[in-house]
Amino acid sequence: MISIIVPFHNCVEYTNLCVESIYDNTEDSEIILVDNGSLPEEISKLKLFSEFSPLSQMKVIRNDTNKGFPAAVNQGLAAATGDVICVLNNDIVTTPDWAEHL
Repeated sequence: MISIIVPFHNCVEYTNLCVESIYDNTEDSEIILVDNGSLPEEISKLKLFSEFSPLSQMKVIRNDTNKGFPAAVNQGLAAATGDVICVLNNDIVTTPDWAEHL
C-alpha cells in the first residue's frame, strides 16, 4: 500500500482536485491530508472522496495554526502505514499509473 501525504493551507479547491485525481488513478492507497491551519470557510469546502474508491482510505490531520511544510510532512509520516510513502503538494493532479512509475 502507498501512503500519500498531502499538506495544505487554504486553497481547498486545489486539494479537492488533487484528492479526486488520486482516487481516480491510484489503487491500494491511503491519503493523509494535513491541514496546516486553514480558515474555517476553506475547510468547509473540503470534500472527502472515500465513496469513490473502496480501495483507498483517508486520514485528516488538522492543525489550528500553520506549522510549516516540514512539520506537516512529519505529521503525515507519523500517521502513515503504507509500505511506500509519497509526499504530494496539494496542487498536483495525478495521471493513470503514476504511482506504479515511481
